[in-house]
Amino acid sequence: MAGGESPTYRERLAPRIEHPTRESIVAALRWIGPLTVSELMCVLDDSKCYLAHVAYHVTVLVREEVLVEVGQRAGSACIEKVYFLASRP
Repeated sequence: MAGGESPTYRERLAPRIEHPTRESIVAALRWIGPLTVSELMCVLDDSKCYLAHVAYHVTVLVREEVLVEVGQRAGSACIEKVYFLASRP
């Protein structure tokens, strides 16, 4: 398995990230580390990925316990939450 993941972990995670944007968000966080929604939007670099679109999918991933809030950073106009992958079950 890629990254030393057990099949059971991958099988449990798969239904939670069944959208291409969610897959990209999880991949970006795995490779780069903790990011804010605006940073994720820049990393995804897709003309269809607006801030609200990325924020929605991050919210879904948090609700599904795939991501967790790990801190906050000062953004250009506000304090932004920083997200990372939740611990494996």
